[in-house]
Amino acid sequence: NDEGVSRKLLSFLDNGGGLDPHGLHKMLSLGNTEKLGKIGQYGNGFKTGTMRLGQATLVLTRHRRSGTRSAGLLSYAWLTETRAESVLVPIVSWDGEGTPRG
Repeated sequence: NDEGVSRKLLSFLDNGGGLDPHGLHKMLSLGNTEKLGKIGQYGNGFKTGTMRLGQATLVLTRHRRSGTRSAGLLSYAWLTETRAESVLVPIVSWDGEGTPRG
């Protein structure tokens, strides 16, 4: 029962090119980096920064070229509650028609 519980949300919106499912997986995975001149390209900055602000991060993205939509969840709270022995990052993707994508 969450009645009376205050929830806080920090939201960022942009008009960038979005991420395809593979790019979202790389961004949310720990210890992944491919620096090609972009600052911290998917190193640990995003993960540590978001975990510093809150215990969960939900990323919703639409890849501009393919139109694929994806949602990924990085949740320290969930990993702690479930006593996960490895970092699990659920990601779901679908096309513009709502058909699931692998």
